[in-house]
Amino acid sequence: MKLAGMQLMTQAARCFLAIAEAGSIRKAAGRLNLSASSVNRHLKQLEWHLNTPLFDRVPTGMRLTDAGKLLVAELQTAEQRFARLANDIDSLKGLKQGHISIGVVECFGREFLPEILTELRRDFPGLSIDVHIERNSVLTEKLLAGTIDLALGFDLPEFPEFRTIADYHIPVGLVFSPSHALATADRLPPLSDCLKQDLLLPEKSFGLFQTLEHVAATAGIRLHPAIVANSIESLKTLARNGTGITFLTALDVYDEVTRNLLCFHPIESNIQLTEHLRLCVNAHRDHSHVEEILAPRIGRDLRRVEQRLFDFLQQPVQM
Repeated sequence: MKLAGMQLMTQAARCFLAIAEAGSIRKAAGRLNLSASSVNRHLKQLEWHLNTPLFDRVPTGMRLTDAGKLLVAELQTAEQRFARLANDIDSLKGLKQGHISIGVVECFGREFLPEILTELRRDFPGLSIDVHIERNSVLTEKLLAGTIDLALGFDLPEFPEFRTIADYHIPVGLVFSPSHALATADRLPPLSDCLKQDLLLPEKSFGLFQTLEHVAATAGIRLHPAIVANSIESLKTLARNGTGITFLTALDVYDEVTRNLLCFHPIESNIQLTEHLRLCVNAHRDHSHVEEILAPRIGRDLRRVEQRLFDFLQQPVQM
């Protein structure tokens, strides 16, 4: 069935609009090919759910209350938006050529993005896609300049030019090799002690470093990392080799932990350690298929990823 042929509203909402247009339950029932008692029952159900009368019963028929007038306007607007969306999707599916540029952070590009891109290509075969794997600062610059259509990054700035399609708070945890002494410990040492070990940290331009620096300062500790790198992949390799311990997000190490290559422990602290992942578009650009259709679609797929991460974190993650 085509989207344009789908019914957006419930039967109760359709009965309500028919009464508003016809001015009586009997006339509305005739238009809908329903019994008057059925239309009246749907109206009462809707008024019960909203906890307010939608019509005044007057001798000449049914007259909308102020609440009823508001509901009419909202339902009509929703129908119009749905009709536009149906047309946009039909148009996009019929494109012989279409293009989108997506910028993502490193951890998302390797594990989850290929699955999303495969589904996009399956559903929109006329679409070509550019993927930019970049650091947050570069994603910000490219989205501002219009070089990319969407950006998915950690702690992207709250610029007025950016409109958030979806956002998530991804847990940060302690990451180390299964051969590390911490892997066999009965319990992890306090966070303050972990920050004094051989630390493998991302460089200062990473939001994660700034988060950890703030946590350390709160605990009265000055960070002295053994190794600083501008690559999350390098930090994971160093941790796997037993060179030290690091702090990364669950998204960064999802693959390695599920394959028993790294240990991940969410941090227990008075300060909740998370990284803010945002999917953004440039709000000042003209609305397009990218913003109206593809961005919400990617946002939906991200919610599926979030559920996988949630399930992952409910499992024992120490090897």
